[in-house]
Amino acid sequence: VSNVVFREIRLTSASPRSPGIYNARGIQFADCQFNLPDTNKTFRLYNAELIVTNSAAGAAPVKLDGLSTNGVGNDLKLYHAQAALENTNTFGVAPRLALFAATLTVSNHCALDSSAVIEFGLGSEPATVMVESNLNLGGTLNLTPGAGFGYGDYLLFTHGGILVTND
Repeated sequence: VSNVVFREIRLTSASPRSPGIYNARGIQFADCQFNLPDTNKTFRLYNAELIVTNSAAGAAPVKLDGLSTNGVGNDLKLYHAQAALENTNTFGVAPRLALFAATLTVSNHCALDSSAVIEFGLGSEPATVMVESNLNLGGTLNLTPGAGFGYGDYLLFTHGGILVTND
């Protein structure tokens, strides 16, 4: 499956299982609400490209999990969205991350290898990856001017542990 847009839907479930997106590219959730039990992740990913976009900031964080094995990775693009991730194995090999007026919070270690591509839209609203533990940073960093871009400092990554960079 590829290039599917869900617009202004409300996903509600009482199931103890988290919804999954498997072997799919360009799956976009625009201005959607996710009402799931606190113990559920919003999505489990495998070989997926997920795009979460909101007209304005302030939506509840999308909670992600998933699996990446045997060279298969997941891509994540956030526009005016918040996301939370525990297991950075979810990214896998050669992930592509894009954040525009968005925050990705990782509540564990985060390791991005040399094949990762991370894109930040810089402007008046922050685009940040917040890692609560160690950050191993590798790959390609692309910076794009966004709304309100100008001279100043832009905070791209924070971490609560050790920072390792791969030159």
